[in-house]
Amino acid sequence: MMTIAICTEGKTKGDLHWGYFRDAPDEMPAFVVQGMADSGRLAVVGDSLAELLLERCQAAGPKANPGRLVPSLQTIMARLGLPVGKKVGLLRRKKAVVASTFHSLGMVCPFDRKADIGYR
Repeated sequence: MMTIAICTEGKTKGDLHWGYFRDAPDEMPAFVVQGMADSGRLAVVGDSLAELLLERCQAAGPKANPGRLVPSLQTIMARLGLPVGKKVGLLRRKKAVVASTFHSLGMVCPFDRKADIGYR
């Protein structure tokens, strides 16, 4: 997981990390996860950082005064074709998970059906 942002203050009990998750270093990131340092578990929060930022602004409500940020993010995400709230990367990856892991996202290993080689 590549760490993008770390929150060490606020209502969290420990360090809160957001980062892109990928199964192999040469792959594109599948989705953005949130990890707590004290538990080691990861939770999928979206397919992109834009989606994470949009959800955090909407959750903060008018008290935080996000101004033009929310409509601007929605416009940019629509123009780029980024899905909101569907977690497409997670749904695609769940089909390939072959074992459970301590961080709760599972393990994905290659398997060649024709040659019958790989993890099953």
